[in-house]
Amino acid sequence: MENAILVDELSDCASRIAELLSCGSPVAVDYEGVNLCRSGVLCIVQIAPKQGAVLLIDIETIGNAAFDEGRLRELLESQSLIKLCYDCRADADALYHLHGVTPHNLFDLQVAYCTKRDVESHRRDPFLKGLGNALQGLGLGSAQSRQLEQVKNKGLALFAPEKGGSYEVWRQRPLPQDLIDYASLDVAYLHVMFEKWARFVPANQMRELTEARVKRAVDGRIAAKGKHMARKDF
Repeated sequence: MENAILVDELSDCASRIAELLSCGSPVAVDYEGVNLCRSGVLCIVQIAPKQGAVLLIDIETIGNAAFDEGRLRELLESQSLIKLCYDCRADADALYHLHGVTPHNLFDLQVAYCTKRDVESHRRDPFLKGLGNALQGLGLGSAQSRQLEQVKNKGLALFAPEKGGSYEVWRQRPLPQDLIDYASLDVAYLHVMFEKWARFVPANQMRELTEARVKRAVDGRIAAKGKHMARKDF
């Protein structure tokens, strides 16, 4: 696992985001919170450059200022900087309705992975595949897979209700180390997925697909979360 840096001061947020914007290279992004959609609370934004530490932007502590003075809006709405994500829909729903942010230039690895599976199997699977399935699809070694499973299970035990946890733990400060590790895991392999699977969906086509996914999520009558989101939408 990459090292993670919890960014909980506005000035630190602004300077680190400025560095990423100046570099201009793709970054992996993900989000954590309570019932993460338009009716929930966004607590953490994870940002990972291809090399270096994962940044965990502490929205719970910094507040909405992280998006403006902290320059997070500039990064997420940038038309030139590629943001790698895995299923952008609920995240976009939360960003727009809770913080007035509309992410652009997303490369959704869920679209790439599902397309890859369809191409290789010569059939269209009507259902989407989650991040866990995609991680398995990377063909990681047994030791690495066990490590990832341990990180996942420790995090789920804290926040997943079906595991005896509560999503409210994402609002706890200091943030438990097991949640820091879990949040880092969600972005740690997106660059690898991009390298392996980007060729299955041309960049222009991906941009159109993700823009359409974001628009449907944001404009939808109900929140972009639940069983209805499991069917393939592209």
